Amino acid sequence: MSSKLIRYGGPAAMLGGALYIATFGVVYLIYGLFAQQARGTFFGDQEFVYLFYIPMYVLLLLGAVGLYLRQRSCFGLAGKAGFYLTAFGFSLGAIGSASVVVIGLTAGDEAALAAPTFVTHALSHVLYAVGSVLLGIATYRVSVFPKEAAVMMGAGPAWQLALFVSGINQSYLLLLPPFIITALAWMWLGYALLSERESPVASAPAV
Repeated sequence: MSSKLIRYGGPAAMLGGALYIATFGVVYLIYGLFAQQARGTFFGDQEFVYLFYIPMYVLLLLGAVGLYLRQRSCFGLAGKAGFYLTAFGFSLGAIGSASVVVIGLTAGDEAALAAPTFVTHALSHVLYAVGSVLLGIATYRVSVFPKEAAVMMGAGPAWQLALFVSGINQSYLLLLPPFIITALAWMWLGYALLSERESPVASAPAV
């Protein structure tokens, strides 16, 4: 089972990274460039955008699992904590997104969508941002995968979180760089996981 999850984790991370930046593009088109045209249509409803979030978070979760299983023998407490925080954050993102779609299509009550929206965008982001930093540091130190990709995996979500906390997240231009960095990180790590042949890593330090 572990070997299958590792093997499938590579393509999942690559697709998840691609969806990560694609979803940002969809959000920009609907709520930025074509906001007036999309208003009042299904494409302008938040349920449409969350249809992209669901597979994105699921694929990133599978990618994180594959990445962790490949390195877990070298991970100490920090690396394991980083994985679990990241995985929990992606899981909450998927669950929250699915809840927004289901509630929005059945009830359509904006107030009812407040809780799942908060889970998807706030709570899950904090968890996987903190987790990605720890996981990125551990991945960097273990050196099984490209160190540059490990740095990008931790830096991208942390950068995004800093923009949201500071309240300057309304500019798509400012949000674009960390989104690109995060997407490229997962695509790079996914490619490395897919193309890598099993090699002994027992000598790597536990982190």
